[in-house]
Amino acid sequence: MSSTHVGRRVGLDAGSLRLGLAVVALEALLVAAYFDLTTATVTEPRYLVYPFVWINAGVWAVLRTTPRPGNRLHRLLGLSVAVGYFLVLLAVLLVAVVSPRVELVEVESERDEQEDEDG
Repeated sequence: MSSTHVGRRVGLDAGSLRLGLAVVALEALLVAAYFDLTTATVTEPRYLVYPFVWINAGVWAVLRTTPRPGNRLHRLLGLSVAVGYFLVLLAVLLVAVVSPRVELVEVESERDEQEDEDG
């Protein structure tokens, strides 16, 4: 199966296919440079590939689709889902940022109390 046949099946023209291959090549070059310039090592190659697959698929989907305008109810429903999702992400971020600091303060205060008792 040739690449032009695959490209036609998914609705890609030759220019889009070349651009996609150039983006993947650039990503591979940047990842290779990162590992060359740091002490990081790859323990599981698939975990290195997964994010790029999802990012590229997401960008491709956004650029290649044109959603139909929805009615007012659908837009309000979409907005409410987006706001709810944002609030959940915000709550997780706050828990991830605030909880370690609270725990750190508790540990420091316990250590200070221990030093006061000892000293």
